[in-house]
Amino acid sequence: MEQIQHQHVTTVGEFMTTSVISVTSEMNIYQAIMFLVEHRISGAPVTDPDDRRELVGIISEKDCLLLLANGAYYGVPSGKVRDYMSRKVLTVEPARDVFAVADIFLKNNYRRLPVVENDKLVGIVTRGDVLRAGKRLWDAKYQSNPPDPGYLTDSIKSRLHRDGLPFARKKALLRRARAASQRRKPNR
Repeated sequence: MEQIQHQHVTTVGEFMTTSVISVTSEMNIYQAIMFLVEHRISGAPVTDPDDRRELVGIISEKDCLLLLANGAYYGVPSGKVRDYMSRKVLTVEPARDVFAVADIFLKNNYRRLPVVENDKLVGIVTRGDVLRAGKRLWDAKYQSNPPDPGYLTDSIKSRLHRDGLPFARKKALLRRARAASQRRKPNR
């Protein structure tokens, strides 16, 4: 009987950042903007001032740029973070796999996702974190089964160099060009 081997799936909990830089909903928006600039981050989770692990929103550079676009350049921006933050926040759990999170990033314009467990903020995962997890997966795969550097023979390399395009692609382009020229000819 064949035994099925289970491959380990990399989860968010393995590559998320656990020391989360966050702001509170009661923080002055100007202070929050300066905080983002100082830390060189493009956004941060917004937490309750009484419970720094309770996620109440997220503030991004885009949210802050709206202040500038709406005329706040006449004076220092005022108000609280709660007045400008996004309240609808997509979160992920630490057990979520890297492929699902990559899919979320591909389908949305998010740069970061708060990681929540039992309704408490436990980390943050960014696009860069997902890429680093991917690199770790690829590195592990190629260490055990490296790609063959000689898969292209010298004769194939010279033909590719001489002809410029792989033959199948070149044939497809020629067929398309012939079809286009046939469409341009007037019917007799």
